[in-house]
Amino acid sequence: MAIIGADSVPMDAIDISRQRKSVIPWLMLQPEGTVYKFYRLAEGDVIQFEQRQQQEPDGDVYYLGSLFQGWLVYIQQKDCQVFLLNPISGRKIKLPSVETLPEVNGVIRNTQTGLIETFLNYQSQPRTPQQLSKYIIRKIVLSSSLMNDDCVAMVTYGHSDLLAFCRRPGREDSTNCWIPLDGPLRQYTQIVYHSKKKLFFALTHFRDLEAWDLNTDPINRFHIHNEHFGTSSNEWPIVCNEWPISFVDDDELERKSSYCWDSDYLVYDHQSHELFIVTRYIAPAIDQDGTLILSEDNLDDQFPYQTLTFDVFKLDFINHDHVELQYNSSLGNRAFFIGSNTGFALSTTQFPELKPNSIYFTDDLTWAYRHRENLKCGGHDLGIYDYKEGSFSSCYYPIDLDKIQRILPAPIWFTPDPDVDVDAECLA
Repeated sequence: MAIIGADSVPMDAIDISRQRKSVIPWLMLQPEGTVYKFYRLAEGDVIQFEQRQQQEPDGDVYYLGSLFQGWLVYIQQKDCQVFLLNPISGRKIKLPSVETLPEVNGVIRNTQTGLIETFLNYQSQPRTPQQLSKYIIRKIVLSSSLMNDDCVAMVTYGHSDLLAFCRRPGREDSTNCWIPLDGPLRQYTQIVYHSKKKLFFALTHFRDLEAWDLNTDPINRFHIHNEHFGTSSNEWPIVCNEWPISFVDDDELERKSSYCWDSDYLVYDHQSHELFIVTRYIAPAIDQDGTLILSEDNLDDQFPYQTLTFDVFKLDFINHDHVELQYNSSLGNRAFFIGSNTGFALSTTQFPELKPNSIYFTDDLTWAYRHRENLKCGGHDLGIYDYKEGSFSSCYYPIDLDKIQRILPAPIWFTPDPDVDVDAECLA
């Protein structure tokens, strides 16, 4: 029997002292109305949960990703309100209004219903809620459990993907708001929280790395500088656009530098407290026989995109604002998880159900497919990459080029709360 969302539990009634526990994530499949489906990696089966009517998302939503301890993040297209939803327990938490972000200069409401009809952006230009919901918030990460009084949420927001934060996001207080962080950088693509250093690390599209200490007054910002690039293998990385590319021959270098998009991810290992940067190389167009197509030869979007390979670098900290970027030829007994979620690593010794030395990845290239309805792909680029062998295997969905299909909303990693009992209908 499918589980029905439980009644909301007051924050103060929950033990706030519990610490984060590691569990094997699930792959969230396409929701069907009030029914949420998940593929469990460890069990190799699909389970589903059904939500009560009052707990389900109201109208069309964009799923922004997932957080630890069982939370999904989504934004409603009708009003740009952001919520956290636990599909297992049924709890739903409203985050501070996007009207408190500098990106929003005002709203126009319907005089009869009071509902938002138009947002005014930072230039006082009108934007519909549907338009604004596509970019007002892209990434979110928490410093700790929502139950903790010192929990902080950090987001990237707006057309320039800047940073903002709020304290105690789990407390539904009408006075709570987003506080922008003032810094010289923009176009942030990744944020993670380092629980040992108690710092938020942020990476930009231009590959600038910085750290934020929100526990000080005033807030401290550290711009992280690369001392030099190191290597731990015979595959020597070269620096391209101030960033290393590893290659074993000229053909691989040409594929990575000429035929691929690259996308960077921050990955944090909560056990060893090590921080990594993963570079993902994606062919923007590929034929069914594996032939790579240049972007200019795919203007009609006839060919799908697909991930070809990855590079992994460890950040060796020299001091608080200097690091050495060390190329890793092996992940050892680790499995990395990347996508729209915050990147994290798990021990395959602790969880032998996972494949060691592997990268579990989902499709987070929403800009590549969300607004192009004619595409026959999108959300499809996911699987498991063997970092040693350079090979791919499927993760629920097929990876064969001739079987690519459009999967929207795109599957995302979901980490269930280990303290919540799972009682769900098993489908397969």
